[in-house]
Amino acid sequence: MVVDDQPEVLGSIKTMLEPLQCEVLAFADSREAARLIKTQSFDAVFLDAVMPHMDGFELTEIVRSSTQNSKVPIVLLTCSDDIHSMRRGFKAGANYFLGKPVTPERVCTLFNAVLGPMLSQRRKYARLPFQTTVTCSYGPHGENSFLARSLNIGEGGMSLQSAAGLKIGKSVNLVFSLPSTDRQLRLVAKVHRFTQPDRYGVEFVQPSEADQEAIRGYIAGEVLA
Repeated sequence: MVVDDQPEVLGSIKTMLEPLQCEVLAFADSREAARLIKTQSFDAVFLDAVMPHMDGFELTEIVRSSTQNSKVPIVLLTCSDDIHSMRRGFKAGANYFLGKPVTPERVCTLFNAVLGPMLSQRRKYARLPFQTTVTCSYGPHGENSFLARSLNIGEGGMSLQSAAGLKIGKSVNLVFSLPSTDRQLRLVAKVHRFTQPDRYGVEFVQPSEADQEAIRGYIAGEVLA
């Protein structure tokens, strides 16, 4: 996503990024961009610091508070020597700064720096089909339990199907096994969205390194198969 109220700047950045194999969604109205941030995932976000309606700092805070884009790399477009804006941008949650006037050399250099986090973010939200029975529990001592059916899994979370009346933001304990392994994974997750009344997505909360490695191994094996 690229957001800038100046059409010529917006067009220039779009033209520079597309040859780098990027699909670019460009917005001149920051309010329209803010609405989409809440419903769609992005690999990276470029925001002009100074805009009417919502400026880049406000949009940065919205990105950081969104469920789907809270970890996405954010590039703030500023004047090259605007130290005040950079400090304010870091405080809001920006990761990188691109000085104006924008040049192809600056865009290419920055893209190479952002590429690693972009790929990591993309892997986190990638989902592979994964069907198994998941034991779920919640409550102070896990006293409320039920069985759910998994639909898919990724490094950052999974989709489940059950008749349990969970709500967005609810924490739930998950226990399940991956194919070709006897070890049970025990994860804490938080409900972050519903796709149907009985289907919902959960995001893993601070999984152990062993559990993360097991999930990565499953995903890598499926992709290479």
